[in-house]
Amino acid sequence: DAALKDFDKAISIDPAREEEHIRANLGLVRSLHKLKGIHSNLTYFDQLIEDNPENASSYYFRALANISLGNAEHAYEDAWESLRLGLRATEVYATRAYALLKFGSGDKILRGSEELEQLVKKEAPNDPMINLYAGAANLARNNYDSAFEYIDHALLLDPELALGHLLRAQVFHAMGKEEDAENSLSLLAPLELDSPLDHLDRGNLYIALGEFDLALADFNKAIDINPALPKSSLTRARTYASIGEIDAALKDFDKAISIDPAREEEHIRAN
Repeated sequence: DAALKDFDKAISIDPAREEEHIRANLGLVRSLHKLKGIHSNLTYFDQLIEDNPENASSYYFRALANISLGNAEHAYEDAWESLRLGLRATEVYATRAYALLKFGSGDKILRGSEELEQLVKKEAPNDPMINLYAGAANLARNNYDSAFEYIDHALLLDPELALGHLLRAQVFHAMGKEEDAENSLSLLAPLELDSPLDHLDRGNLYIALGEFDLALADFNKAIDINPALPKSSLTRARTYASIGEIDAALKDFDKAISIDPAREEEHIRAN
């Protein structure tokens, strides 16, 4: 709380250098997310925006919190609002593009991935997270060689980036190299994933490798991080069904519907 208060104070003292402060302190913001707890951070930034709806950095920080919670569509909206209010930082564009990649499809994925590659090449060649985002974009487009190029560069810059090892495992799996995928998952094991979407991705890899207990542990973690994300309950429901746990599967499916009743028909069609 004190750290967040001081950061806001620095911005208010020196608003002309707001973008510079944000660029220089992204590591601090990410650390605070972990230390304070993602959910309370989201509430904190909600309050900041209510108090001052014209503060661009608050929208950006809330976008980061929403990415961590798996709320990609909300993250995209917050990043857009931050840009609209004048925060023209490379990281904001990257967050917007990555969010688009996570909740979009088709043309949205293409647009998000193109934005990310341009950002890496022109403005952030040595930012590990933006390189990872570009790697994820190329994975989504089945450009495996390019995906490895960005992911490996990010891991060279920061070998303990959990998302990097997860993305590497996903690329290997997509290429049919299951032993290499397992090796990447073993490197990931001692590291911590922050986002429910990342836990869902790793859980789906474990299912592909026949490790249903490990998959369920990841799906449970995704639900613990953000119980209000219907995708987590739906994914766990399908896993329970596949191993014959029908009552548990039905319970999770009903939970997903109760979280997101407006999309009930869509969930039923998809499942």
